[in-house]
Amino acid sequence: MKIVVTGGAGQLGSVFIRKILRERKTESILSIDLKPPLFLYPRCRADIADIRDPKLAELFKGADTVVHLAFVVSRYCARPVFDSINIEGSRNVFEGALSAGVRHVVFASSVAAYGAVPGHPVPLEEDSPRRPQPEFAYAAAKYQVEADLDALERSHPEVAIARVRPGILVGRHMPNLLGTLLRRGLIPETGAPLPVVWDEDVATALVRVVMTTARGAFNLSAAEPLPASALAASLGMHRLPRAPAWLAGPMAQASRAAEWAGLGHSFDAAWLRYGNATLTMNSTRAKDVLGWKPVCATTLEVLAKYRAVSAETPGARLRWFFRLVDLAGRYGPKRVEIEGMHLAIHLVLTGSGGGEFTIRASQGRLLASGGLQPTADATVQLPAVTFLQLLRGEASWTQKQLSGQILAEGQAHAPMVIAGMIAGFRTQMQLPGIAGAATRLVAGTH
Repeated sequence: MKIVVTGGAGQLGSVFIRKILRERKTESILSIDLKPPLFLYPRCRADIADIRDPKLAELFKGADTVVHLAFVVSRYCARPVFDSINIEGSRNVFEGALSAGVRHVVFASSVAAYGAVPGHPVPLEEDSPRRPQPEFAYAAAKYQVEADLDALERSHPEVAIARVRPGILVGRHMPNLLGTLLRRGLIPETGAPLPVVWDEDVATALVRVVMTTARGAFNLSAAEPLPASALAASLGMHRLPRAPAWLAGPMAQASRAAEWAGLGHSFDAAWLRYGNATLTMNSTRAKDVLGWKPVCATTLEVLAKYRAVSAETPGARLRWFFRLVDLAGRYGPKRVEIEGMHLAIHLVLTGSGGGEFTIRASQGRLLASGGLQPTADATVQLPAVTFLQLLRGEASWTQKQLSGQILAEGQAHAPMVIAGMIAGFRTQMQLPGIAGAATRLVAGTH
């Protein structure tokens, strides 16, 4: 099976590609986005393209399925640009897929397609009326794209068209205002229960849709939605009071300035004005038809999972450790064991004091930098507390890997490189003088 994914570098696209490539039937994946994915797997290639490109259909030739995930969500865009990307771009994707002979089209819609308005039935079923909401750009775009899909279903019954409608995506990588707030231990008060869902669970449902050539709509939401106050109390977080409607515009304008300065994420004021609608969905159809079994079944489990795996601002010890690794790599002697190796590794240290780093092994040198730099050959993930235990010699890499605390994907040598980096640091700790004292201080054993 050959699959094309638009928005393959985004939050959901990155997770979906990783999961779909585990399926034996997947022959190849093409990711279409304005940037390359953070991680390139075997059988996956990337094409930098705009979904509004009139030549997009050429990229769909030979594909069995097109999964359309590219969409501007909460980031502020002038309305004409926003609609051009989301509505016109989506039409271009669907028309291009049909002209290329694709027989399965899958669209990542949203609970917002029902309209973030009062008066919805509780819970929302897939056949509940969708209500247009022109004043909320995101909801209006999802509504219109689904209306376009309705027309395509009528005119092209030979094409299997599916749309999934997830709630608010929560996951380890959340490049938006909500992700920033959650990382700081804040749950925004919306005035209604939060209709959230774990992004990996949504990716799992998308995989089932693709593998079964499913048709129709599927609601995807965690059960037992709770208000912000209950979630905050259960998780030890803080409830952020809801901003008054008159303040939404000024706050949104300030967010644009913050994004321009590299200090945050912009957002559309409509997210504050219309976030209080009750949008509780029933996901029974996805469970019955797709066999969907979410790992995070309830809202509380979704937020608890996020708290456990989200990468925070690295603590001082980790920052100094990777600075020492980078300095040693740049100015110290070359390392024979990685001579001839060219490898980029995403190292993700989860939990309190954790963070994300890119480790590069090249020409006998090991270099480290903060953040995830595209594109990597492998990912290694473990709790930050475990990483510090390994640095201090209080734990065994092999035992932690066998127990499942260390997870690795991609190039097989990646875990050995990280383990070798830690072993080299521990050797340095035994040295006398300033070098040994500095490493012991970083590890917390001085």
